[in-house]
Amino acid sequence: MVRYLKYIVLVFGGLGIIIASFFFFQNKQDIMRAYAYKDRIDYAYLRNTCEKKVNNSIFLCLKDEFEQYLKKVSLSGTGFGLKMVFNVLEKDKVNSKGFSSSYVKDFTYSLNHLEINNLAMGNVYKRYYGFSFLYGGFISSLNQYYLKANRFNQDIIAGLEGVKGLTLIKDQKEYKKLNDRLRKIKKNYYDIKKEAELFIENEWLRLQAQSDHKKGSTL
Repeated sequence: MVRYLKYIVLVFGGLGIIIASFFFFQNKQDIMRAYAYKDRIDYAYLRNTCEKKVNNSIFLCLKDEFEQYLKKVSLSGTGFGLKMVFNVLEKDKVNSKGFSSSYVKDFTYSLNHLEINNLAMGNVYKRYYGFSFLYGGFISSLNQYYLKANRFNQDIIAGLEGVKGLTLIKDQKEYKKLNDRLRKIKKNYYDIKKEAELFIENEWLRLQAQSDHKKGSTL
């Protein structure tokens, strides 16, 4: 029995290594790029280097770093990057100062999250570095990604536009500033959403046409 258990462990251990190796080579570009940026998309680094602080917030510098990062990664790298950025945003919110009220601070960071998610949504479909025979799987995964990303944005927008949203701000100047920003981010979101959906639809049609052509050539 012990002898058979050793074989089982060896088989499943070997399978684990194969799966891990396959994941690495399929996502090598994204993994290496995320590793290269882990010390740049970092709160301590940005706090010490950012020259565009507003209310002691490093958001503008964080956004710049993330935008550059997104130009070099695909789907997996986008996920890695979002985790890093959202961690930095939480620390930034704790340490930022100078807001006229807690509502203004909370809503400002809700808008920051929307803006970051828009950046990710607008870039994630533009690059693919994996194996060519898995490209169809990439397009399918994009559908799943956008379901979650859309829900994330729509939940935040609904909250900001609801009865417990921006209308709680009594200062009309602050309200207008944040409301104008929300309208701009919201428009940008729907423009990105439309472009991404069109890309996915067109890619499905192209892949289906390729598949039909191959089938026809074998008959």
